[in-house]
Amino acid sequence: MKAIGFLGGQFGDLVIMTVCCRAFKRAYPDGHLTFAVAAKYRDILPLFFNHPLIDDFHVWEGYDTAWPTAADKEYTQWRGYDMVCNATAQHTRPDWYNHHHYAEEACLRFGLSPPVDLSYELAPWTKPFKDCRRVVTLSLFPSGGQQMHKTMPVAECEKLCMALKSKGYTPIQLGGRLEVKLENAIAPDLSILEAATLMRSSRLHITADTAFSSVAAAYKHPTLGFYGLGYPNMTTCISHLPPNVNATYIKDRDPKTVTAEDLLSLIETKGLLS
Repeated sequence: MKAIGFLGGQFGDLVIMTVCCRAFKRAYPDGHLTFAVAAKYRDILPLFFNHPLIDDFHVWEGYDTAWPTAADKEYTQWRGYDMVCNATAQHTRPDWYNHHHYAEEACLRFGLSPPVDLSYELAPWTKPFKDCRRVVTLSLFPSGGQQMHKTMPVAECEKLCMALKSKGYTPIQLGGRLEVKLENAIAPDLSILEAATLMRSSRLHITADTAFSSVAAAYKHPTLGFYGLGYPNMTTCISHLPPNVNATYIKDRDPKTVTAEDLLSLIETKGLLS
């Protein structure tokens, strides 16, 4: 079986697609899998290097309603794939989030049987940065600040940063110039690979519902996150929690009501910086 997949974007979804890779390889142990992403999201590809379940990579020309383009079709025909996954595959049902975890839903969208192990997976192939044990990385602004309903008020983010600094830690935003700038945090202009490496090197990652929460889970990095009910008639946010044995999550709460004190209390009680 020779296949190419899965979704063409978004950044967080592409990390979740590693569960689809696991499902494919379990169904076809000798299968050849090309991991394909849309050109808009090609900057994330270095995170997937040395992945044990990926045999090759490809960048689609098209995305959204423009997929596949004539060039995309020509490429798949030339390579002779047995299975070409729709890079814009629809969900199995409108309220899928009340029935399946995101990773299960991802597999079902491509006709794959979800594996028991729904953890995301990335190979930590870069060397950690030195002297980062007193760094706390932040990804508090989903979609670079375009979805502020998914995070706590900016004033609370600033209070969090000030408290971390008072404890001798350096808060660093991973989104850099692409997200809301916090006055009390550092926001370097990093590539996705550099940001992921910095996060892996840090003591703790604090996140809202962002792509970096999925990246952190794929590395099993210590994480503190918060998730609300972001879809119509959603009963619980469990479907969106990245599986991470080293994560502590505030669940099913309106993110706009989360405070710096809430996070600092969990850091203290859970010993996340001890």
